[in-house]
Amino acid sequence: MTKHRSLLLSILYSKRFVIVATIALFILLVVPSLLRHSYSVDGGYTHWSEWTHCSVSCGYGIRGRSRNCTNPRPSGFGKPCVLIGPHVETSQCSEKPCPIDAQWGSWAQWTVCEPNCNKGYHTRTRTCNNPVAANGGKDCPDKAKNGIEKQQCVENILPCPVDGGFGQWNSWSKCSATCGRGLTERNRVCNKPEPRNGGKSCVGAQHEVKECLDKPCVQIMNSTLSGNNTAVSNSTIAIVIS
Repeated sequence: MTKHRSLLLSILYSKRFVIVATIALFILLVVPSLLRHSYSVDGGYTHWSEWTHCSVSCGYGIRGRSRNCTNPRPSGFGKPCVLIGPHVETSQCSEKPCPIDAQWGSWAQWTVCEPNCNKGYHTRTRTCNNPVAANGGKDCPDKAKNGIEKQQCVENILPCPVDGGFGQWNSWSKCSATCGRGLTERNRVCNKPEPRNGGKSCVGAQHEVKECLDKPCVQIMNSTLSGNNTAVSNSTIAIVIS
């Protein structure tokens, strides 16, 4: 009798355990689902706002817009809006291209040394193209001056040409005649300096001649006057010849 009673109690307790377990499982699995459907609201976003102004006045920047999780707000066991998507959105924007100021490019190689009167010079150039000016940007400053560079060099130097110059006139020579009109002359030499290194010769006369008169000449002439084939007198006549 006692054995049957123990078996009966064991069966009753087993059924009670199953019932309790079933109720607990129902509470854990079914009730939350019922509550979720009955007392939960999933969140929803409002419409997107207008795009903000571009972050830069020229070139490429960023703009954004946003929306709020209030249409409706999530409640209970409702899903948050983040599961739908982000509340902020950004995109690239460009109002207008930015001005680009021109910059100098690299210098070219130096040219061959060009001799120029005891000094030689070579040059090199650069171009205002790194980059070129665009969209209203400034050009390279003073392009004509800053685009070329000149430098002294020592290769193939030639001496400077020296043009000739006359020295002082020497004194006039003695008159070629001791009396009456004659000639006198003087000279000068192209040696102050002498022309060299391809310089020009002296320009002008090296020799000058002019008339001179130291004193007039006097010539003595004898003259006999006669008449009727008779000698009257003898006289001496002095004639001055200048």
